[in-house]
Amino acid sequence: MNKKRIIRGFLFYMLGLAIGTLGVYFLWLRNRPDLLSWWPGGRVKDKLLRSEWVYDDTYHCYRQCYALSDEILHQMIRDGKVRFGISKPRRSPCPIYVIDTRANHSPPLRLHVELCDSLATLYSIENLPGEHQPAQCSCVDKSY
Repeated sequence: MNKKRIIRGFLFYMLGLAIGTLGVYFLWLRNRPDLLSWWPGGRVKDKLLRSEWVYDDTYHCYRQCYALSDEILHQMIRDGKVRFGISKPRRSPCPIYVIDTRANHSPPLRLHVELCDSLATLYSIENLPGEHQPAQCSCVDKSY
């Protein structure tokens, strides 16, 4: 009899947990996709995509060399992986993030992007290490 009571209590607990989870989702999270990117890489990519970009000579040189459009660059950031091990997230005043991209766009690239408040600046683009080197750009990289 004690075993039935434990099973019944567990079933009520699971039912309450399921109802509570569905309630939280439908009341607070359903129309807020920005709340679902709570991993550090997702938050960085979300902030980069919402930032205003600085269109300087380096940016235009890399866009021309790799035949990138703003839409392709945003897709590469959205689908890419933030590499915190080689990024400089504690750099003051503006951190620099490294994003490896393996989107449908070829070749796979590594983006170096500086993020200051709501301004994003492209520092450099390079081919991923170990990949074939189809394009060699003579753009002047910014040093950091």
